[in-house]
Amino acid sequence: MEWVKIKERRLTDEERESYGEEYDYIMNCKVPSNGEEVLVTTSDGYVMMDIYSDGYFENNPNPGDLLAWMPLPKPYKPKEEKPMKVMREIETEADRLQVGDRIKVNFSGEEHFATAIEERGDTMLFLTDDYLDEAMEMNPTSTTKGDWEGSLLREKLQDLAENTDIKDQLVPFENGDLLTLLSIQEMFGLDEHFDKCSGQIEWLKDRRHRIADRKGEPYEWGWLRSVVSASNFALVGYNGGASADGASDAYGVRPAFQIEI
Repeated sequence: MEWVKIKERRLTDEERESYGEEYDYIMNCKVPSNGEEVLVTTSDGYVMMDIYSDGYFENNPNPGDLLAWMPLPKPYKPKEEKPMKVMREIETEADRLQVGDRIKVNFSGEEHFATAIEERGDTMLFLTDDYLDEAMEMNPTSTTKGDWEGSLLREKLQDLAENTDIKDQLVPFENGDLLTLLSIQEMFGLDEHFDKCSGQIEWLKDRRHRIADRKGEPYEWGWLRSVVSASNFALVGYNGGASADGASDAYGVRPAFQIEI
């Protein structure tokens, strides 16, 4: 709302016949609606309420006594409090697991969250949300001899499985392992030559789900179990892309496991 400056002009002869001899001037500016209550500023500096009626203000009939008028503000109305829509995680007991569920797992004293990423018949595949605290080598030397089955890291994961608080709930994979790493096919839908193939887990088509942190190392690189050369295993890059490096280098370890649905 803004003040409207009041302007005036002399009455014409025809207007004088209508208004009579009492007034010599009439407002010559934007005016309120007839009967509207407004605020007016007087020539001596006061602000007051007045009513506009038939060309004049009832309490200040001489336009020369006023400087400006303004509509009354609308009555204060408390702002309606609309509830904010949020997505909130709550802890609850579930009779059946579903993709997207998260659980807390303790690996030898390390607490990590894991997310259900794929239903496989009577089991649900889980993947930890972040890497284990310690970066690990796949093998002591840069060799892939023996593949994943013969790697030192696979042995370490099975030892770790013996010291997790959900051991009794773990369902072994086909090779009998309780903990494993995902393959390059499962993570990216790529084969060992980095060519497109089927087999990518739907949950991991979102790059954000392929990126993970390690304690003290945001956006860490991490091992996959797939062999891609005589010396290299596949990796997940810090940006969620596919890569590879020598087996003797230390990278993040992101265990996967199965639980009965």
